[in-house]
Order: sequence, then C-alpha cells, then structure tokens
Amino acid sequence: MAEVSPSPWARPAPGQAPAEIALTVPGTPEILQSPSAPPPVVPATLLPPPRPSEQIPTGERHPQDPDEAPSSKATAVLALGIVGVLLMFCGGGLIPGLAGLLMVRSARTEIAAAAGFLTGGRALRAGEILSWIAVAVSAVVIVAVVIGLLIGSVGNGPQYDENVN
Repeated sequence: MAEVSPSPWARPAPGQAPAEIALTVPGTPEILQSPSAPPPVVPATLLPPPRPSEQIPTGERHPQDPDEAPSSKATAVLALGIVGVLLMFCGGGLIPGLAGLLMVRSARTEIAAAAGFLTGGRALRAGEILSWIAVAVSAVVIVAVVIGLLIGSVGNGPQYDENVN
C-alpha cells in the first residue's frame, strides 16, 4: 500500500510529532531555511511575467484567488435594520437601529479591504438606511410619548363632585 503524504495544513495525528508532517507541497521547491537566516531573495528573472489584461477572458479569475463570500457584518446590519423598522412604532427600534449604525463603518472598511472578494455592499446600504429610519421614527415616538405624558399629568388635578371638600 502506497503511503499518502499528509496535507501541509493538516493537524498532526494524536501521538504524531509536528516535525513528521511534510512542510512543502509536492511539486514546489522547498525554500525553508533556518530561522536565523534572512529570507531568500527571488530574482526578478525568476518571477512569472505579469498577466496582461487583454489575455484574461472577462469571466476568468486566477486559480489562487479566494472565492467570493458574503460579508457577515453586512448581513447583521441588514438584520438589525429590519428588526429596528419592525419595532420603531413602539419605540423599540432605537436599540437595534443604533447597533446597526455602529457596525456600518467596520463592515464598510472590511468590504473595501477585501478587494472584491467580500460581497454585501447592497445589503450594507439597505441595512444602514433601515437603521436610520428606525432610529429617527423611534426617537420621534419616544419624544411624543414623553410629551404626551407630561401634558396629561399637568391637568387641573382630579375632578371631584361639588359636595367633596
């Protein structure tokens, strides 16, 4: 039976020392050196030539590019915006709306840093708009309730019959 070399990213089996795992992928040169040695310098003549854009068909991507993935923060902002809109007429949309607005900046930075491999820009914009709507309407509802309570409590006091002192 042929011995199968483990994946270079695999964890060692129980009882197996990490040194027993191969550190190179078959077919690639080994460039590992001692930790005290400086990193190897690759001459520019050994680097592959840049790929001109006219040779790449529009739908093709480099095989080592990561797959596109949806941003979980953008999805969370959208979910918080929806919850905020659902609760905004009772004043409860303020908290999820503010939480969504707090996450917008980090989600936008994360999507921009991913250079197109992290999707969710539309969900992020929709969640941000819904969060702003939820915060604004909830704030108006809360202010109206407080003003209504203040006006209602300022009346002439309790009304008694004429024979009551």
